[in-house]
Amino acid sequence: MRIKRIGATVTAMLATLTGVALVNATPAAAVGGCDANQLCLYRSTQFRTMALETTKTSECWLLSDYGLTRPWNGISSYVNNLSVNATLYGYDGDWWNTGGIPSHSYSSDSTSNPWFGVSHYVCTGNATPWS
Repeated sequence: MRIKRIGATVTAMLATLTGVALVNATPAAAVGGCDANQLCLYRSTQFRTMALETTKTSECWLLSDYGLTRPWNGISSYVNNLSVNATLYGYDGDWWNTGGIPSHSYSSDSTSNPWFGVSHYVCTGNATPWS
């Protein structure tokens, strides 16, 4: 009889603790302040100085319009919460793919990738700067 009461007490305590934990749980903050279903590019590391944010999944942007190329810092951190990849392109008389940002990825310091500083365009999905 005593074992049943102890078991019932432990079960009730666990249910109470679990209920309290669920009630007090807070949703995770968006990485870098970048909302779900957005691509966010930053001029500084650690997700500071957001320069470009978009929800579009098939479009291109000229990075110099956002201060995201030389002589500025380039893309120093990023968050890609889109369902599509983002592709970086350079141009020197011909277009070339300089790298990508996979969907559902982020980096608080992308400065070690030299292409993030010299690319001319970023495109989402299947968009290209020449189309």
